[in-house]
Amino acid sequence: MLNNNNTKSGDRTMHVGIFFRLEHPDPEIKKDKGLKGGSCNRQNCQAPNAIYYNHINKKYYCKTCAEEITRWNPEEFNDQLFYEEIDP
Repeated sequence: MLNNNNTKSGDRTMHVGIFFRLEHPDPEIKKDKGLKGGSCNRQNCQAPNAIYYNHINKKYYCKTCAEEITRWNPEEFNDQLFYEEIDP
């Protein structure tokens, strides 16, 4: 038996709205990505002057991304995931 919403009685499925899948193109990868003094290794950032060295993956990050990544798992890395490298 159909009710006023053209669904069977007892059918609790609701169809509300339309779902959209937004596609975002990947950013251009800079040639100095992850290198000391180059662009941040995080693909969606790639800010210049990356001086925070990740000793696990051996890549460099900007200060903001290094702090953000450390904040995700501080106990696991004992706050020693990144080392700031400054030329004398």
